Amino acid sequence: MKLNLLVLRCRDINASRIFYGQLGMQFVQEQHGSGSVHYAAVFNGMVF
Repeated sequence: MKLNLLVLRCRDINASRIFYGQLGMQFVQEQHGSGSVHYAAVFNGMVF
């Protein structure tokens, strides 16, 4: 089994984006319809 999507909830989205960005992930801001703004990155073939 291969994991292809990982969703994390956090209290401080900007701090989390910066932290994981320092690990080499490049995040893109997304919003689907009227849903909440979130960030996504593809890392080793997995959406994070």
